[in-house]
Amino acid sequence: MKRKKIGIILALALSVCLCLAACGERPADISLSPPERLQITGDILGWDQVENAEDYAVYIENVEYITEENSYDLSGLDQTKIYTIEVVAYSDGGRSRSEGAEIIYVGKDAPATEGLVVEKVNIKYCEVKRLVADENGVCVLPATYNGLPVTSFNPSASNPALASIKILYLPNCIRDHPLKDGTYFQDFPNLEYVYIAEGNERYYGAGGGIIDRKENALAVGGLKTVIPETVTKIGDCAFWGRGFERYAFPEHVTEIGQSVFRECTQLKEVILPSRVAEGTEWRNVFFGCKALTEVKIPDGIAELTGVFIQCNLTSVTIPDGVISIDVAFQQCPLTDVTIPDSVISIYGAFAGCKNLTEVSIPESVVEMGMAFRACTALRSIRIPKNVENLEFTFAGCTALESITVPGSVKSLQGTFAACISLKSVVLEEGVEELAGYNEFISGQQYYTFQHCISLTDITLPSTLKKIGLKSFEGCMSLKKIVIPENVSQIVGQAFLNCPLEEVYYRGTEEEWANIEIIELNNETLLSADRYYYSETEPTEEGNYWHYVDGVPTKWA
Repeated sequence: MKRKKIGIILALALSVCLCLAACGERPADISLSPPERLQITGDILGWDQVENAEDYAVYIENVEYITEENSYDLSGLDQTKIYTIEVVAYSDGGRSRSEGAEIIYVGKDAPATEGLVVEKVNIKYCEVKRLVADENGVCVLPATYNGLPVTSFNPSASNPALASIKILYLPNCIRDHPLKDGTYFQDFPNLEYVYIAEGNERYYGAGGGIIDRKENALAVGGLKTVIPETVTKIGDCAFWGRGFERYAFPEHVTEIGQSVFRECTQLKEVILPSRVAEGTEWRNVFFGCKALTEVKIPDGIAELTGVFIQCNLTSVTIPDGVISIDVAFQQCPLTDVTIPDSVISIYGAFAGCKNLTEVSIPESVVEMGMAFRACTALRSIRIPKNVENLEFTFAGCTALESITVPGSVKSLQGTFAACISLKSVVLEEGVEELAGYNEFISGQQYYTFQHCISLTDITLPSTLKKIGLKSFEGCMSLKKIVIPENVSQIVGQAFLNCPLEEVYYRGTEEEWANIEIIELNNETLLSADRYYYSETEPTEEGNYWHYVDGVPTKWA
């Protein structure tokens, strides 16, 4: 009887062990880190080495396969099926293990996902008109439909199924255009891996992404794509719209294309490579990354164009070597900006940074057009002496109180429109024109000093030749002005709704008569008391003035 009980106990123990083996589990303590960065290239499943791991178990359909390498060959599997594969690290003779890490393997001959809508486009090819995913988030596109190749798909943003797709498998006959145009993949926020069947002439799959042979660049990637070490570039739009919260660039990546992380609205943290290829141009790389709060820009970049627009950055340091910052850092809550002496152009940058109170511009800068518009907290800024363009630069800077414009700027166009706190302006010798040219920006028209309602004091240089359309429109506090003798034209509406009381002209009465003054809505200019300059006390009767300690003063 005792022998029978012992036999029953042994049989039960054996059945438990067999059950554990069949379920892909070993009795062990979970003390190792799980395998990371699982990726499939061709038929090879790979992952990062786990510290202290002695071997790995690969579980496929509840069968355990042991390997000492951090890779496993999947070519022996039934290629018509889709598998969920788990990898577990083991050590200490199997007594210690990790949590499992999963990845889905799509066999080369796996059937197309049920529910796809495919239509014939012409006599040569077909297109997938509507994408769907299975219960595991897998979407497999067919290679053919009714005997014709399937060469494209329609990534309609109105299709809610796109957000459920985690794995996308494309046929090798897919055209180049969908792989080069980031708009095809911008509405796949949860895409983890993207594959292309073998046989495409230009593209191949590696690391769970699609690689462009011609550019040696990642063309399309997902949230879990591992960029091979032989690939040094992330191509244009490769991750557009993905739901990253964090991304760390591999150090072997030295080139970053346009719009790579455009509208990755959940991206909070990015770790950039320490250096990129010399002369690299960044264009729209982080456009619309609204959750991004911090970034360190690597060395080697020459141009920053369209980057970090509508991000949540509060501080940024531009590395030495950057030459231009164009249409960048717009609408960011920046409070601190550091710009190096290498920068020549700041065009359209920092517009709408409403928390920026001051910024130091290096003397190397010659271009500042469209920059700093609507920086409503900006109180202090010094314009470098060699700047040539200030087109609409400070329009809408409602906290700016005083400014000096160097003579290197020949024409002002909408530069200080709606600077409602601006009280004092000095235009240095060299400025020639207050241009009447206007621009619609966000539905608004901007002219040079239009609606500067606090402006009381402005110094115009002797080099000024033209006062253009609406230059001082709505300057409700400007009651007196000195007009230089070289002004030859004052355009209509230049002083519209400007309550001028006194006009001090640097020339003679005869010279004033020669100025081309368009009377339209310039009534206050023409009706104001007018005085003509005389350095010495005049002997004849008339309205004359001179300077006393720099202040226009009437001769008694």
